[in-house]
Amino acid sequence: MAFKYIRAKHIQKHEQWMYRSYAVTFVAVTFRIWSALIGYSLDDFQIGYSAAVWVSLIGHSKKTSFYLRSKNTIKTRLNATSFYRVFRDYSILLLKNKFI
Repeated sequence: MAFKYIRAKHIQKHEQWMYRSYAVTFVAVTFRIWSALIGYSLDDFQIGYSAAVWVSLIGHSKKTSFYLRSKNTIKTRLNATSFYRVFRDYSILLLKNKFI
């Protein structure tokens, strides 16, 4: 998906998919940590192994989706604030020119 978006020059969508790609890549790293903690602390290693996979995958996907949502919310707020400032300044400029 990221390759498709960069070829179509959709930079923001490409960036979002690359964040998701990095998150899935680092699942392997955190899985090793979780499997050591969960797998060896339970009596049945297979259950701990499965739990470690899911904890790693869900954890990274949730963190990434939360980050992307918060990043988009901040950009939307900044754009709305910037629009308001431009509109306000333009209105003030028009009012000054009208009454002078």
